[in-house]
Amino acid sequence: MLSERNEQAEIFFEAATCVDPKSILAWTMLGLFYDAVPNEIGAEMAYLEANKLNLAKASALARAAREEVEDESCKKKLSEEQDVGDADGKGDAMQSSEGGLSVPNLEVKAATPEKGPPSSGRSKASGGKRGSISKPISAKSPGGGLTMSRPSSQQQQAPNSTARGGGSRTPQESEQAGAPEDGQTCQIPREPTPVPASSIFMQAVDWLLEVKAIPFTERALGHELVTCEGGPNAEYHIALARLRLQKGEYMEAQASLDEALQFDFQNPDAWSLMGHVKYMTGDCNNARDCYERTLSFVSDASEMHSIYLRLASIYLQDARYQDAKNTFLLACKKSPSCISWLGVGIACYRLNELSEAEDALSEANVLNNNDAEVWAYLSLVCLKTQRQLEAEQAYKYAVKLNLEEGPLLAEIHREQVAHGFGNPAF
Repeated sequence: MLSERNEQAEIFFEAATCVDPKSILAWTMLGLFYDAVPNEIGAEMAYLEANKLNLAKASALARAAREEVEDESCKKKLSEEQDVGDADGKGDAMQSSEGGLSVPNLEVKAATPEKGPPSSGRSKASGGKRGSISKPISAKSPGGGLTMSRPSSQQQQAPNSTARGGGSRTPQESEQAGAPEDGQTCQIPREPTPVPASSIFMQAVDWLLEVKAIPFTERALGHELVTCEGGPNAEYHIALARLRLQKGEYMEAQASLDEALQFDFQNPDAWSLMGHVKYMTGDCNNARDCYERTLSFVSDASEMHSIYLRLASIYLQDARYQDAKNTFLLACKKSPSCISWLGVGIACYRLNELSEAEDALSEANVLNNNDAEVWAYLSLVCLKTQRQLEAEQAYKYAVKLNLEEGPLLAEIHREQVAHGFGNPAF
């Protein structure tokens, strides 16, 4: 695309959408390409597809978060019920063990009829009939009167008659009975439409800044400025500052960062970029303050490795060797590299910790054995520890790798004279 080979670029952009049809970045890049060609219809279709995928991704994330919350609440409820059950079981066991009162077992016996005066069989039969029809008398009421209760046969017949009566309703009565009353309708609340965490253009900008595709980045930021609701936010100004840093426009980058800090004064990315601007312009004191502020935040910036390296190098310039050593070690823990281990070795050498310095320089040499500065400091460590042969070999490697004339080479010559080894180059 940058070489004006648009036809081949279009083939590859479309192939990317075919390989991964659910890639938001692929569809957004295709739309940005169609903007440059120009192809307005193709760009609009690509942006619509990217926005649809972005909304689907936001919906999936919201659904997963909701399910996780529901699972946590269910687990919490089950654990609480289990705790209550365990507590009840322990209480019953304690009562039985303490010899508490137990409910006596009562034996129920059938009542024997009293013997009445002899009567004829006819009177007994009629008395039995009357007993089956009459309503039984219940216990006395608190007011002293008698309360009457219906026989069990009539109590059982009442629900059945009601059920049979309900089956003979007219359609109008059934419809009225099934319809809920006013004000009692139960409506399921509609779930809110999920909002994506970032737009399709800001997702593309993050990737474009990493690959340093400046024209595409400018086009994506332009779309973000036009489509974002409520105006540009802190993320937009930070991305614009990164773009201006890549273009070497330091004053414009600082202005963008000032705008970002007005939105979010505790944004670690904004302060780290401000430190980079100050470092590139030679203002090391303000750069150190910005880097230290960045490290004081709870959340890390997006690029911590460069922050550690530049802050530690400032500490070395200020002769704060212990701070430099600690900061370089943080860089090694985050992402070990030849430069980070070299910094640890230099700081340890200045602190006269020669054994640790040699270990750190050896680690740096393993990662990159073509660094002249690593061999130079290894030569200094060997000179300090009275190892002439190894010092000469390290010095020759440093010279072979084109060690620049400067304070470091002059320091090696002074140490050679001080220890009586002389210059092995002669």
